[in-house]
Amino acid sequence: MALSLPTPAAAGGWVADPATFTDWRPLYDPASASLFQVYRKGDRVVALHLGYYRHQRRGAQLVSTGNIMVVQKHPVWTNVGESHIADASGPGTFSVRQSQLRSTPQRLLIWDWFRIAGHDLINPYLAKALLAWEKLAHHGDDGTAIILATPYSDPSQPPTATLQEFMHDMLPSIDATLARVEAQVMAKQ
Repeated sequence: MALSLPTPAAAGGWVADPATFTDWRPLYDPASASLFQVYRKGDRVVALHLGYYRHQRRGAQLVSTGNIMVVQKHPVWTNVGESHIADASGPGTFSVRQSQLRSTPQRLLIWDWFRIAGHDLINPYLAKALLAWEKLAHHGDDGTAIILATPYSDPSQPPTATLQEFMHDMLPSIDATLARVEAQVMAKQ
């Protein structure tokens, strides 16, 4: 069954932009359906990558040690820092993994997390356990990689506010898109 991943609807002043601002893409196993869409709000820009995984197997898994933002010794990109951001989209919300990438012409701030069975999480061990539990409970092994990226120039001032605002404004649209994919999956079972 071929899945399609519709582009999340623009919201909160963010508009889909056909122009791209980077050649960077996450290095993830091929997903059952994926999307890389740029959104713009004023002079700010955010790239959204969604990778929806279904019927996971070796070489096509949501959680894998091979799924990374950039390989070591990449000819263009370098990972210059990783951390976790608690309450990423506001108090009482979930955590995200933060990566800072650098190439000669550009710096990117990246936030990513997993969405499995309605849970947003960053711990790969918990993600694997939740996927196994869902499969044992006969709910399938569906999960999504959600990755946001935005450029910046001042290394001392990464644009966390841009990603927070994007999450606040666009997360309902992203949720609706993922709900449509899940409905598509249920309709074909």
